[in-house]
Amino acid sequence: MKKFIIVIIFLIQTTIYSYADMNSMTDALSTFITSDLLSSYATINTVADLYEYGHYDNDKTLNLISVQDALIDQKQQSIKKLIDSDDFVGEDVQFGYDLIQTYGFMKQEIKYFYDYMKNRNDQNAVKNFHYFREKAWSNIQRLLDLK
Repeated sequence: MKKFIIVIIFLIQTTIYSYADMNSMTDALSTFITSDLLSSYATINTVADLYEYGHYDNDKTLNLISVQDALIDQKQQSIKKLIDSDDFVGEDVQFGYDLIQTYGFMKQEIKYFYDYMKNRNDQNAVKNFHYFREKAWSNIQRLLDLK
């Protein structure tokens, strides 16, 4: 009986510690995701605005935007791997797909910004850039429960 009680106590403690670790890991991941979504969005749009107002030249702008473009590719692939490997479960799976979609909207912003940089008279690029800018922000607000 003592062994049984010791095993039960051990299992309870292990479960509590595992749950605490999972909460800590989930909290950390949530913090990173929140920070990254906001930082990526801010970087893309700040660089675009600074370029538009003549504060950044083509080289600096292309460098900063291409880094964001590559990082977003990496993030989308990493999230997809987590989903495919069953590391995300339940609502987390949909959240993962929503993150991929949001990063996709940012990639579309970048695509149309590149088009605009090639031809500053391309009103279609301007319209689409702003469309995807709003789509990305709308998703970020929803995902992070921002008002």
